[in-house]
Amino acid sequence: ENFISMKEKIKRISKTDSSVLIYGETGTGKDIIAQSIHYHSNRRNNPFICQNCAAIPSTLLESTFFGTVKGAYTGAEDTVGLFELAKGGTLFLDEINSMDIGIQAKILRAIEGKIIRRIGDTKDIKTDVRIVSAMNKKPEDVIKEGKLREDLFYRLSVVQIEVPPLRKRKGDIIVLSDFFIKKFNNEMGMSIEGLSEIVKNIFLNYDWPGNVRELRNVIEAAFNLCQNNIITVKDIPNYIYKEEKNTNGICNNIIDFNFNTSLQEKVDGYEE
Repeated sequence: ENFISMKEKIKRISKTDSSVLIYGETGTGKDIIAQSIHYHSNRRNNPFICQNCAAIPSTLLESTFFGTVKGAYTGAEDTVGLFELAKGGTLFLDEINSMDIGIQAKILRAIEGKIIRRIGDTKDIKTDVRIVSAMNKKPEDVIKEGKLREDLFYRLSVVQIEVPPLRKRKGDIIVLSDFFIKKFNNEMGMSIEGLSEIVKNIFLNYDWPGNVRELRNVIEAAFNLCQNNIITVKDIPNYIYKEEKNTNGICNNIIDFNFNTSLQEKVDGYEE
């Protein structure tokens, strides 16, 4: 599945309030998909709140999600939790499989009952949020490892979106490169026209273990080095073309970029 077909899926999903689980390798753009779902929905004018679950210490999870009232414990003040902050909008829970297992039952109750209670409070607060979550592993592996409660998984994954790694959607590589080139042209006030044919060939043969994030960073780095209006081999990191692997795992020296070699040797290497 490429981003073109995924865009159509996002448009359809955005029309509902169903929970969405997005999964795929790190750097594939899961956060962009979550934002797209929100900004194509009827909730677009309300908050989009993003929280990386791996970034919250387990001792602060409950207060982060539900808030606190003053005096609930020593030093506690009145604070608003994520469920309240996202009222009427979308709450995006990234790396949901990193959430402490102890809080997951409370999150499930909040989602199912659409009611939360601040720590130390006696009254319930109604919630109105759409939950979009993401993980960088396959759901079945996460459940098998005991990282995610099965009942919470079923609640979060009414709709599932698998984001394939960039190496499995080669057709997106040049499209995304063009997008990032336009983006950095605007941001840096430059006028790069595109990639050289050799660079395109290198990009299409590289595995992109860091996925879209890595491609973005490579393009940004090239903007810092590029002296002409085309991104050439000398503008990209040499680790990308030193040793590339095809889908069978066979190592191919796509081209010898040793600038001390003759033109004929370069041509021979390229043709090989």
